[in-house]
Amino acid sequence: MRQWTVKMGADLLAIRPRELKFVFELKKQSTCSIQLENKTQHYVAFKVKTTAPKKYSVRPNVGVIMPKSTSVFFVTMQAQLSVPPDMSCKDKFLIQSTVVPAGTVYEDITRDVFSKEECKYIEENKLRVFLVSPPESPINGAPKQGIIEAPNVNGANFIKPESTASALKVTKAIEPPKVVNDEESHKKDVNLKWDKEKGSVMKAAKVVQPYTNLCVKVDEERVRLLKDIEEIRAKLSELESKLGSVQVTISKLQEEEKSRTDLQGMLRMKGGTKTVYNGFPLLFVVMVALLSLAFGKVSR
Repeated sequence: MRQWTVKMGADLLAIRPRELKFVFELKKQSTCSIQLENKTQHYVAFKVKTTAPKKYSVRPNVGVIMPKSTSVFFVTMQAQLSVPPDMSCKDKFLIQSTVVPAGTVYEDITRDVFSKEECKYIEENKLRVFLVSPPESPINGAPKQGIIEAPNVNGANFIKPESTASALKVTKAIEPPKVVNDEESHKKDVNLKWDKEKGSVMKAAKVVQPYTNLCVKVDEERVRLLKDIEEIRAKLSELESKLGSVQVTISKLQEEEKSRTDLQGMLRMKGGTKTVYNGFPLLFVVMVALLSLAFGKVSR
């Protein structure tokens, strides 16, 4: 991955506000928002950590901000069953930010992006938590209003901010803040997203199921029709074959009938000629008659 460099000491993000204020009410959740502004010309990735991940929910806890753009994340404090002494809170948040290549998206962010072992510049901003009493709501028997600042805790495992360049240089000798990553919140987000996607898929499957059954029925009907068509074609072929045989038989019969007719004609012609040649000519008859008369007269 290409390494981007920025001027040492330059702020990557402008954070507003610089603290988290929660209106504290027993057995009720409270939410506040933090706005992050990218002051650079580069893509900046951020990650939010807290010392009490089971107590707070951060949405989103990681993200990418485009150049000269802003992003907002929300922090929700879970419902508390007891009032902290003097409304003091020792919880803290840490916002880490670093420059990433242009085009980086949420899915590209891994733990290595904020790893200090690669000796890249990682800006860290600490935010303190303040508990605010609801207006005109007595706590512990006495009405309290305003902001109660959390006291400083000795031995807090955060790196003290320094303005010098040497403080910005990450070395192995400096231990990172011992804050607990919001892994459980991230897992809950993944599970919730998976449940939503699974529900959408099942819903789509229910919608598509009738159409699938209809397609199966149509396919079965089509197969049946194709089978019927093939049977009809086979029967037509058989009928055509029989028709050809009948036509051949008819042709033979016609030829035989024609031959018989021709033969009868020839026989008739032959019979007529024989009759003509076997008869007596008229002149012969007349001569015989005359001779008979003459013979008769002579005999008398």
